[in-house]
Amino acid sequence: MEEFIRYWDKVIQDWFCDKIDTEQQHYGDLVNPNYLPEPYMGNPRQCSFVIVNYNAGGGDNRDPMICKDCVDCPKNTKCLISYVKKRSYSEVMTQFPFLLTKEELGNRELRGIEKYSGYKWWQAKKDWINHVAKVANVPTTDDGLMPFAIELCAWHSKSWSNTEILIKEPLRAVVEKRVIDIIIKATKQSKAHFAYFIGKKHITVLEDFGFHHIGGDSKEAKDKKGGNRYFAIYQHEASNAKAIVTWTIGSNSHPGKNFFNREKEVIIEMMKHS
Repeated sequence: MEEFIRYWDKVIQDWFCDKIDTEQQHYGDLVNPNYLPEPYMGNPRQCSFVIVNYNAGGGDNRDPMICKDCVDCPKNTKCLISYVKKRSYSEVMTQFPFLLTKEELGNRELRGIEKYSGYKWWQAKKDWINHVAKVANVPTTDDGLMPFAIELCAWHSKSWSNTEILIKEPLRAVVEKRVIDIIIKATKQSKAHFAYFIGKKHITVLEDFGFHHIGGDSKEAKDKKGGNRYFAIYQHEASNAKAIVTWTIGSNSHPGKNFFNREKEVIIEMMKHS
């Protein structure tokens, strides 16, 4: 884990100097190199559970919170990118600032991050994160324990996650070392001992990297309004690390409250597997 933390601190320090790490170049032309990469959030050494997303999102507009061109603007001193440049990515992001309250941000001298769209995006997931933690019988964010979130692609891109995720060499070796291995290690060290993958395309990735389907039956679950959602349980053959994949048609969102009961059933089913 320490090597993972050091690696991304160096990659991002170099990025501020207009240097792109050779490994990261394998993600290709679809990514936006002008926006601060966000490889992970939270502490992989101490977390409730692991969350896996496709990538860090779009980045079409000149968002001063993450745009390299805006980092030295005198009016832009209290924002995510300026804090990362002054300190380090790990010092800022292992706290999972996007799940802190505005008061907590102020107490940690991170005021201003709440204006970033990523903060609002993660705050909307807080009830879901705490629901998962409670079902797994582990501490919640209210108790001071955060999840660990990692991106399959650390770079902002509106196009990357919309493509079929077929990871071939030389990118495959990068993803295995910098993402999959970390997911497995963080899952083992987490309180709940599982990872939660958001999005159907993760199934291809899981099966390509040694996970096999063990439950959840992938059948459609419906809420009272006719919405639908799917759940599947996977396990890594070599390490026995467990994972849930969830998806709904046309969206890579987390389950809403209408699906909390079905989600609880899936988590309990997963926890019965040794």
